[in-house]
Amino acid sequence: MTSPKIRTLELKEYKQFELLRQNEKPWPYLTDAFTYIWDLAYEIVPRAMLSVEIDNEWAGGAGYALAETDPELAFMGIIIKPEHRRKGLGQQVYAQLSERLQARKIRRVLTMVNAQQVAGLQFAARCGFQEIGRTIYGELDAATADIGAWADPEQIVARQNLRFTTLNRFPRRGLADRLLPIWNRTRPDQPQYWPYVPISANRLEREVFEPEAIVWEHSFAIVTAENHIVGLTLNIHTAENRLFTFYTAVDPDFRRQKLGLALKLKLIAHAQAHGMAGLAAENDAGNAAMWRINQQLGFYRLLETVVYQKMLDQ
Repeated sequence: MTSPKIRTLELKEYKQFELLRQNEKPWPYLTDAFTYIWDLAYEIVPRAMLSVEIDNEWAGGAGYALAETDPELAFMGIIIKPEHRRKGLGQQVYAQLSERLQARKIRRVLTMVNAQQVAGLQFAARCGFQEIGRTIYGELDAATADIGAWADPEQIVARQNLRFTTLNRFPRRGLADRLLPIWNRTRPDQPQYWPYVPISANRLEREVFEPEAIVWEHSFAIVTAENHIVGLTLNIHTAENRLFTFYTAVDPDFRRQKLGLALKLKLIAHAQAHGMAGLAAENDAGNAAMWRINQQLGFYRLLETVVYQKMLDQ
């Protein structure tokens, strides 16, 4: 094999990595941590991306994001194109990336690996990473799901003088401002290992709404009589006729009133009414109670991602 060339990318070249999303299969396939870097709230920094090239053709890359509130924390990821894997390229680019992180005085690094990728798990172990958490991805066959024995979600919210609405009923202009309060109130207590920083409406629009391509007509809110949003579920299309719930939240002042369950039941009924084939959702593996509810609703375990941590000064 020709010796690989590892070089630093210029900012103008960063977008080439978006080809990864186009070349990989859709849900349920997850590549590895690298594709998650764009989903973090951070500003891309110069010299944070490396490209691996063989015979002047792109074979993979690596990159990192810096935590805004912790100067010693970074999130890193590596991805190698399938035809170039298991040839030691990942180890080479990891070594160079680690040198750069240490030069920036980064002490703690996080990464994420698909648990079905045995080679990725072995790589993390060889490099000295320690597992600190897992996320379960579950899927539901919407057509066969039986929710008849469950409480009526409309009645659950009506008893509390609340109601459901789909987000496409709100004007698209200004929707980020409307959703910002519940986002900033609920995002910090979602399962996460990355320090959360309250964001602005512009940033919510730029970093969440635009890249996620939310389907507003299939995303729900629970609102008060004054139209204040106190419950929220945001969904995206993962494949034809399938939805993935990437965010569900209930305002802290309205918790322990089964509103989270009501959102799930409402979405299942909505999916059935619209002929959806399947629903998918993520669940922190440490939240056994929520996973138990998901299983009772008919969700089955599809895959897991493992969150790893490494101290670079050890």
